[in-house]
Amino acid sequence: MSETIENLTLREKLIEAENASRSLIDHLEHALIPKAHQLRKICRQGHDQDEEVTDMTVREHARQLISSDDYTRQIAEKTEAYLASLEAELRKLLYG
Repeated sequence: MSETIENLTLREKLIEAENASRSLIDHLEHALIPKAHQLRKICRQGHDQDEEVTDMTVREHARQLISSDDYTRQIAEKTEAYLASLEAELRKLLYG
């Protein structure tokens, strides 16, 4: 991926960095954070109330959260790669 990033123009890098950061924000707001809250709610529900929450329910919600976290890390790494490339190119333009 880094080779393809380096072949992009400055404008294309800016657009891709913006798209990646928007994807990261959207994923955090609509997937990762709600899944984390849901898992916490399920764990508290089993602890605070008389109704029993099964291990399978907790495991499935934890699996979904971990999967979402893996995807979050992928998007974050992509965003970081674009930003690092932008930084290098801007330093080259500014300082020669």
